[in-house]
This record gives sequence, structure tokens and C-alpha cells, in this order.
Amino acid sequence: MNIEIVLEPDVPPAQLAELAVAAENYGIRALWASNFWAHWDGFISLVQAALATRTIELGVLAVSPWEMHPLKIANAISSLNEISEGRSMVAIGAGGGMLAAMGKPLNPKKQRIVRAVREAIELVQSVASGERHSAYEGEIFELTRPHHLKWIQHRPARIYACSTEDQMLRMGARVADSLQMSDATLRMLPAAMESIKVGLAKRDAPADGGVVGGVMDSVTLGVTWMWNPNTRVKVDFIYADVEDGPKGTGSIFNTTLRFQWDF
Repeated sequence: MNIEIVLEPDVPPAQLAELAVAAENYGIRALWASNFWAHWDGFISLVQAALATRTIELGVLAVSPWEMHPLKIANAISSLNEISEGRSMVAIGAGGGMLAAMGKPLNPKKQRIVRAVREAIELVQSVASGERHSAYEGEIFELTRPHHLKWIQHRPARIYACSTEDQMLRMGARVADSLQMSDATLRMLPAAMESIKVGLAKRDAPADGGVVGGVMDSVTLGVTWMWNPNTRVKVDFIYADVEDGPKGTGSIFNTTLRFQWDF
């Protein structure tokens, strides 16, 4: 199932591993550990889950390049990716609560957050690729030495961009492996898809890995209501935009309702 679960940051590693195993057994595609300032470290807390599972993808959401240099992000996610045998991912964003707790509140214009997140993603992708690259000379972030992590043996970790506003969406679609939107409403989706299309058109390499075919962009928003400790209700809102598909071009909006009872 193309479903991803984001866990609260206060879940201990042992319990997170149990939840990852259960999610994998249900066919869930991915599980994310949240990165907050006063809780478990997202990278470390996923190690037990990586060792206990075989197919589910595991991600850390979200990390700012001002709290953790892109080189360290690349090393951390690559280490987790090797432990999980190629199933790890990290979402990179400008930051929020973590930076505020560190006494470094964001100043979007002064810190040029779109440029900064783009450079962070590019640098992490370069290091985490496992290939030999020369030094990275960005305007905001640098890696002054050539790099080649020879110990990387599996598919490189996937690097997400935390993008919600237009410029970040265009940037993320252009350079990242995928996007993560937050605080989004259904009314925002059509305009967001247009920004994503602009970014996709400027990619150096096709987002679909070179496969020739139609293009579908989709956004899913999910809401979970824990009715009681044994019962929950889940609602998913899915918007998809298809271009040049087998049956033409068009859009679809779908709502799914699920009632789950643990007996």
C-alpha cells in the first residue's frame, strides 16, 4: 500500500521497532520518525526498526541544515541506509522548533532558506551517492574536500525536500527525490501541483528514472482520529493530476474512510 506513517517523537526505539514490524506486516510502504528537540534522535531511534524489518522504508522527518551540517546529515542517513539495506530516507527543511530551542530562530530572507535547503539537498545527495565527487562549493554550505564513501553498498538513501510554499515546491521538485508538504489544505493542492510541475520541468534528470510514459503528480493528506485505545478512524484525501496517460489527461479527487478495531 502506498501509505506512509509519521510517528510522534516520544516513541522509544524498541516500541518503534515493534510498530515498524506491524506496519510492514500490514503492507505499509514507509514509516517516519519525527525529529524534535526534546525527544529521541530520529536516526538512532530507527536502528532497531531497520534490523527488525526487511521491506518497509524508514525515514527521519525533518532535519535542518542549520542544526546539522549537510555532511553530517549525509553520513547519518547513509549509515542508517546501510543498516536497513537501502531502505532509508531523510526529509530536509529550513527548520523550526529545534532552531528556536538552540537560540537560532529562522530569518527566511537573511538566511535565504530556499537556496540553503537546495544546497543542503544537493550536498547530501552527492555524499550519500557513494560515488566519487569533488568538493562542493555552495554560497551557504561547503564541503571543502573530495568525497567518496566507499562503504556505501546499497541503493542511496532518498532525500526529500520539506516544501509547502511556491518557491520551495519548485526547488524541491527540481532537485529532491521527493517532496513532503505540511500544513496544507485541499484548496492549496491545485496551485501546489502547478509549482511542482514547473520544478519537474527543470530537472537535470527525469524524476521517473528515464521511464517513458505518462506523468502523474499526486498529493495525499491523511487524518487519524484515535477514538479509544483500541479503535481509530482514518480519512485520506487524495488529489492526482495525470498528463499523457494511457487514457488521456485529467484530474481525480478521491476520499477514503477506514475504520480499524484492534480486538
